[in-house]
Amino acid sequence: MLIKMAPFKVAVYLYPSADILDFSGPVEIYSMRPASGEAIFEVRTFGHHDRISSDSGTLVYVPNGTFEELKANIVDYDILVIPGAQFDVFDKLLPSKEGKELTALLRQFTNTSPRKEAGTRILQSVCTGAIILAASGILAGRTTTTHHLGLDMLKTVADEAAGGDSKVDVVKKRWVDAGTTEAGVRIINAAGVTSGIDTSLWIYEQLAGKEQADFVAEVAEFERRSEAWVLALRIDRQIAKPHRALALALEPYLTQQQRVFAYLTMPRLGSKKSRHGCVQCKARRVKCDENRPCGACARYRVECSLLSTSVLSRAHTVSQTPSTHTSSPSPETNELSVSPGPTPAEDVKYQQKAIHHYNSVTVLPEATNGEWMQDLELMHHYTAHAHMTMPGLEAAKQIWGFAVPQEGFKHPHLMHSILSFSANHLAYINLSRASYYHVLASTHQSAALTGLNGALADLGPANCHALFASASLTIMNAFADARTYSIEVLIEIFQLLRGMSFVLNTAVPWIENGPFAPIIRLSGADQLNKPSALLSSFLVEIQAASYPSPSESAESQASRIKAAEQLRHALQYSIDTSGHPALRAAMTWPTTLEADFLELLKKGSDPKARELLKLYCRLLEFASSEWWFISGWRGISSRI
Repeated sequence: MLIKMAPFKVAVYLYPSADILDFSGPVEIYSMRPASGEAIFEVRTFGHHDRISSDSGTLVYVPNGTFEELKANIVDYDILVIPGAQFDVFDKLLPSKEGKELTALLRQFTNTSPRKEAGTRILQSVCTGAIILAASGILAGRTTTTHHLGLDMLKTVADEAAGGDSKVDVVKKRWVDAGTTEAGVRIINAAGVTSGIDTSLWIYEQLAGKEQADFVAEVAEFERRSEAWVLALRIDRQIAKPHRALALALEPYLTQQQRVFAYLTMPRLGSKKSRHGCVQCKARRVKCDENRPCGACARYRVECSLLSTSVLSRAHTVSQTPSTHTSSPSPETNELSVSPGPTPAEDVKYQQKAIHHYNSVTVLPEATNGEWMQDLELMHHYTAHAHMTMPGLEAAKQIWGFAVPQEGFKHPHLMHSILSFSANHLAYINLSRASYYHVLASTHQSAALTGLNGALADLGPANCHALFASASLTIMNAFADARTYSIEVLIEIFQLLRGMSFVLNTAVPWIENGPFAPIIRLSGADQLNKPSALLSSFLVEIQAASYPSPSESAESQASRIKAAEQLRHALQYSIDTSGHPALRAAMTWPTTLEADFLELLKKGSDPKARELLKLYCRLLEFASSEWWFISGWRGISSRI
């Protein structure tokens, strides 16, 4: 069961030449959210310096805050992470003013009882970061570990801090739980670079549960390991940069000095950067492979600017030529097929090129550009996790998880909606890669809308289920992946909701008698919760907002009063029929708005209309505490 509380606060201390993965691994894990989408940790980085360089000098980091800020607020942090570095770094760091302030802070941290809100406090070291803990004296009398090449150094530093035998028991383990201090602070030591990820996941499990930790490990593509797991060594970069298998093969023949314990570095693949990508990829903010047409445009069957006047555009023109052939195009060739008919002899070569390009558009990019792997990741995440975050009863979630994807195989617009929803959820739970997943979500959302527009003309029993599911997902995706969380964008979403309501309302009679019926089935009386006092107070405030005002024009007043009545009715009906009344009302009201009231909202000049919109935004914020796809709209009411 996920702990319902404010996020645990994590502080990560950075210092010059700290090993990159020592701190980036824990930061990545703690920044990720479980399937529920609820934030478990709040992560901040601190340091003595404004800009901190890595050991190689290739990267420069800017911490969130200063050491003084960390020191002043240390009692507010539940987890403190200390990364490691090369051994010679400590010769300079430990005797310095910076090092002495840090070790004093560690003593203060381990002597401070946990916050009541959190109930726990953890000091976590990664790799040789344990040497800093040893210098502070807090490891005396404990069993601990560090990088295997630094075991003797750890003992020496601990003895120096103790002024004699520190009684430290140094063991060679992947990670060690060193126990708790008298103040109740737990000390965890990770032996090597990637073992910091293991300890972070173990801490995640202790605070949030095994299911949540396993989910995060799966999203991170990290195989959790036990304390006894032995990490493969990599060869010193001065000798070679082998793959993992080669490193393991050569490791027995290396001298002890040649064995450098650090994260595995795969040879960097060539990175081709240029300004010659197509206009469409630049607009989508994705990498263009610069093929003609590029893989992304071919994948989504849109015109690629790189083609210019090439064969493909001519083939597309030919496909629009009227033909005496009246049979319907096959599903595989319904957009780019070439109409049959007599061909001039001098154009035979052109036709051959057109067919060649058509085949490359429909087949080769799918197999060579690697983007299909992204879609496999999105589909796996949707069927394993994301569909469980959908509104509705358990039966409805099962429909979303199994029947809806099956329908998506027959209707590409629905499949794009599914993948967009999955990408948005991954962006929500994996903040460090949110921008990457948002690009995928936007790309699939655009393709879904294009397909929806084309399918609406044939709305009927045969495709109503796909259109209904696609329209529902499109609405949630619009809220989840807004360009900016502003009033202007919210009004645009209102207009989208009005358009999608046509699909939803038209399809409902067919849906009620089909396999998707559980999705629209109203909650039974046993599933209804007693409405919260806040929702009840909303009804009173909305009622007050429907009163006439002498300062309004008659036309504006009539429009505003009608909109207020519609909001009150939407909320009351949702309270009476739904287990999630705030969400249902937030999705229902925009579909009832008339064009003249939307114009009032766009102008923003009518104070009474803005007041009503603010009430709606407060309702949306109330729902955002439960539903991840509208969580970005928290605080929107304060902008009105």
